[in-house]
Amino acid sequence: MLLTDNKKEFYDVIVQARAHVLVFVSHELDSISAAKIIRFIFECDHIPHTIVPIRTKNELLRSYQEHRYNVKHILLINLCGTIDAYDLFIPDNDMKIFIADAHRPFNVHNVYYDNHIYLMCSINGINNIEDEFRVIPKYEELFWDSDIEDDDDDTDVRNLSLDQLEKRNRFKQFESKRNKLVNDYEEYSYYSYSVALIFFDLVWKLGKDTNELLWLTILAVVDRINCYKIKEVESKKEISYLFDSMVRLRNIRSDQGFVIPPQTNDGTQSELVMKTNHLTITYEKDLNLKLFREWSIYESLLHTMYISCKFKIWKFRGQRRLHLFLADIGIPLNECRQKFQSMDLDLRKSLLNLIEEKVEKYGISNIMGNCFMANRVLHHRYSCNDLAAASRALLESPDKCKRSNQKFYDSYDSLSWSNIDLIDSGLNLARQQLISISNQVRLFMDSHQIQLLNNVLLYVNVSEGTVDEVLFCHPVCLRLLSIYTLNAYASIHAKSGKNLRRPLVLITPDPERPGISIVCGISPLLAVKECKSFFHQAYGTVSRRLAKAIPDWTFEENLIDPDIIYIKYSDRMAFLNELSLLLETN
Repeated sequence: MLLTDNKKEFYDVIVQARAHVLVFVSHELDSISAAKIIRFIFECDHIPHTIVPIRTKNELLRSYQEHRYNVKHILLINLCGTIDAYDLFIPDNDMKIFIADAHRPFNVHNVYYDNHIYLMCSINGINNIEDEFRVIPKYEELFWDSDIEDDDDDTDVRNLSLDQLEKRNRFKQFESKRNKLVNDYEEYSYYSYSVALIFFDLVWKLGKDTNELLWLTILAVVDRINCYKIKEVESKKEISYLFDSMVRLRNIRSDQGFVIPPQTNDGTQSELVMKTNHLTITYEKDLNLKLFREWSIYESLLHTMYISCKFKIWKFRGQRRLHLFLADIGIPLNECRQKFQSMDLDLRKSLLNLIEEKVEKYGISNIMGNCFMANRVLHHRYSCNDLAAASRALLESPDKCKRSNQKFYDSYDSLSWSNIDLIDSGLNLARQQLISISNQVRLFMDSHQIQLLNNVLLYVNVSEGTVDEVLFCHPVCLRLLSIYTLNAYASIHAKSGKNLRRPLVLITPDPERPGISIVCGISPLLAVKECKSFFHQAYGTVSRRLAKAIPDWTFEENLIDPDIIYIKYSDRMAFLNELSLLLETN
C-alpha cells in the first residue's frame, strides 16, 4: 500500500517498535545518499539497524535469508518497487517491508497489499498519493472478487449451470480487459522523484535537517539528472525544492554551523559568525561542462557529450572548430590546456561571461546552466556535478582488486567532506571514465561500427578484449556510453529525421563472466527527453520467444537499470534480430 505520511506511517512505527531495522541499499548514488540520511536519523534516536549493499537479485535473496530471523522491519532503497515483493520475500506475519523506490511503474500487487508491503513515495509539495494513483489501474479493474479462478478452463462446460456460464463469460471479459490495462500500465519504464529527497523531506518533518543532509540530497538529484533518468519538468521541481530548502537553512543553526557572538559595546547584536566546520551551499550560474574545475577547460570541452556532438569533435574539422571557438572567446590554448585552478586569474573570473557572449554564434546555448556549489572553510570548494561524478566513479571503479561492496563503501565514504583523498581519487576515476567513453565513441564513429537492423534498430558491439570493458560493465557508465553513441550518430546523420526515431542497442562483454554479454537499450532521442523506455517489456517478450527456439537460452535482468539485461554472447545476433522484428511489427 502507498503511505500518505512517511513520518506517521513509517518512522513513528519504527521508533515505537525500537526493533532492529534491516536496510537493503542498491548500488546507486541516489540510494547511497538516502542510506546516509536514514542512518543519521536512526542514530539520532538510537535505533539499531544494519545496512546491506545489494547489486543483484541473488544477492538480495541471499542477504534476506541470512538476516531475516528476529527482524521485523525491512527497508528497501531503490529495490523491489516494480516486482511483487510479497511473492519474493514471503514475509512472516508480523514483518513489515517498507519500499522507497524511484523506479516506475510500481507493481500493482505492492500497491494494493493491505499488510506487509508499504510504499514510500510522498514528498511534501512535490509528490503525493493522488499523483501516483492517477496512473495506476483501479483495484476493481485488476482483481476479481469471486470464486472463479484461472484453472476453471479445465472445467467441462456441459456440467455448468446457466448462471455459472454467464459468470464465466464475465470473468473472461474481465480477464481480457485486465491484461490490456496491465500491459498498457507496464508498457514503459521510467524514474520518479529521488529517494534521497523522500528521506530529506522526512528529516525536515522531524526537525533534524541540516546543510550536510541537504548536500547529500543535492548530489543524488544532480546525479540522476546527469544520467538522464528524470525528465526536465520533474527535475525542475526537485531543484526548486532544494533551492527553497537551501534558503530556509541558510540562517538557522540546526547543524551547529553558526554561533551567536557576544553583544557589542553599543548593545547591538553583530552578524552571525561562521565556524570553521560549517558547510555553505550556494546556487550559481555555471557552465555545463564536465569536471572543468578539476581538469582543464580544453579537456572538459573535448569530453563533454553536448559540445563533442555539436562540434563533431572526432573529426579534424570538429577539432578546428573547437580551436576557433576558444580563439573567438579570447583564451589562449596554453591557458586552456593547463589545470583550471592554474589559469590566469582574470581569465578564470571572466570565463563565464566570455563563453556566454558566443553561445548563440556557435549554437551551444545549453552550455550555460545553474549549479549548486558548496564549500567548508579550510576545505576545497566543490561543484555538485563534480562530487556526484566522483562518488559515482568510485562506485563503478574498474579496480579488479576491490569487491563490489568495497566500492560501495568507498562511494559512501566519499560523501563525507573529511575524506578529501578519497574524493580526489574519485575525481581521477571520473576523468578516466569520461576519457574512456569519449574514446570508445570516437572508435565507433571512425570505424563505422554502428549498424542499422531491419531499418528500425541501431546496434553496436564493444569488441571482446577492449581495455575499457571493465568500465563498461557497470550500469551507469554503460548507459552514458550508449546515450553518447546515439547522440554522436544522430549528429552525423542530422539530415535524416529517422535517426531521431530509432533506438540503439549497445552490447558489451561481461569481464566478470566469460561468455556473457551485457545489453543496454536506449530509446530514440525524441523519447529520451521524456526519460521513458519500452525496452524492459520488449526484453521480456523477446526472451519468451527465444526460450522456445533456443534450448539453453539464458536471460537475466539488471536490478538497478531496467534497460540492461544479460544474455549469452553467442546469442546476441539472434536476440537483436528478434528484437528488431518486434519493433517492426509495433
